[in-house]
Amino acid sequence: EAASQTMAVQHGEILGEMRARLRKADEARAKEGGDWQGELEEAVEREQECIRKIAFLMDEKSTLVSQVSSCQTQITSLQRRVDSLTESANTASERERDAEDRLDATLSVQARQLNQRQTRENALERNVADLGAALVVARQRQH
Repeated sequence: EAASQTMAVQHGEILGEMRARLRKADEARAKEGGDWQGELEEAVEREQECIRKIAFLMDEKSTLVSQVSSCQTQITSLQRRVDSLTESANTASERERDAEDRLDATLSVQARQLNQRQTRENALERNVADLGAALVVARQRQH
């Protein structure tokens, strides 16, 4: 009986050790499984955060692309306006040059006409003076 009690005590100790090992293994597995689960949850959370950031960035990209397109449209419109205004300015400059040329021609004609008038006036004054002198001479001869 003592041998069987010793064996029972040894088996009890072995059984206790085995239960302790099994409990430690279960705790380690639960801990590892818990960590693994925690890591998976963290990875999923990071992935969801990245997806939210990507969606935000895609919205922002869409907004910026729209703004760039709007700016390009404005640039094209403004370039057309600049071209139109440049053409108008060139046309106005050409008209101004034409007007100046016509004015110069008119001033030249007027100067020539004034010179001719002055020459005729001088000739007329000489004729009047000559006629006046002839009249004086003719009256003196009659008296």
